[in-house]
Amino acid sequence: MKEENIVDRLMIMYGCDTQAKLAQMMNVTAACISQWRSGVTNVNYVDIIKYAVEKGYNLNWLVTGIGEKKIAFGRRNKNAQENAPSEALQNELNKQKTQTNKLIEHNEKLLDMVVALNAELQNKDKVIERKEKQINRLIEKIGQQS
Repeated sequence: MKEENIVDRLMIMYGCDTQAKLAQMMNVTAACISQWRSGVTNVNYVDIIKYAVEKGYNLNWLVTGIGEKKIAFGRRNKNAQENAPSEALQNELNKQKTQTNKLIEHNEKLLDMVVALNAELQNKDKVIERKEKQINRLIEKIGQQS
């Protein structure tokens, strides 16, 4: 059996049997869902997490596919049950914020590397251009001496 994708888990959570129905329920385009499935774009978890917490879905299962689908609140007191969704949502949002910040830092480092490489290539192009001019001058001198 193929590995479950986030889209498959969203379809389970929203109770959909097609990507088109999922797109309609989530108020996104079918193309957006296809891009999530293929990994071209990342899922925007903000609304999804709120819905998952309200319905009692395990955020770890939703995001990674690991663990039980649903969270059993057990015999906790009513106040703990009422606070659990907001605490779980806050924890997940904090994790997402941390991951987003790490990705931003990583992308900034990559951008710096690209800028540095581009500058290095431009310098090499200038050196090559000077060398070509020197070679052409030498060829002209040799041609004049013959």
